[in-house]
Amino acid sequence: MSPPAVTAIVLNWSNEIVTAECIRSVLSSDYGSLKVLLVDNGSLDDSFERLQASFPNIEFLQTGKNLGYAGGNNRGIEHVLQGTTDYILILNNDTVLERCTVRKLVDTAEMRAGKVGGVV
Repeated sequence: MSPPAVTAIVLNWSNEIVTAECIRSVLSSDYGSLKVLLVDNGSLDDSFERLQASFPNIEFLQTGKNLGYAGGNNRGIEHVLQGTTDYILILNNDTVLERCTVRKLVDTAEMRAGKVGGVV
């Protein structure tokens, strides 16, 4: 049986440096069945294009305008649910994960029904 698929949604709005650090931490995860969706919330600079160039192997979604935190993440969730994933991990773009975070969250979710989250 393959491990559950996880898609991490990271929302960017004109903040390339912080967002890139978050994406790098997700990509260095020890959890193998993990994808990243970067949702750009209508950035006013060219951070979206630079992030696409820096991370060509992740998926991108452009909202076209700033929908706010909830709106941008909801657009990402709608997009992810059109495909196949078992879990969605919503991350603030200033989050830096430890390598084992996703694995521990999935292990906990698989033992218990419902939502799980990390401790800051």
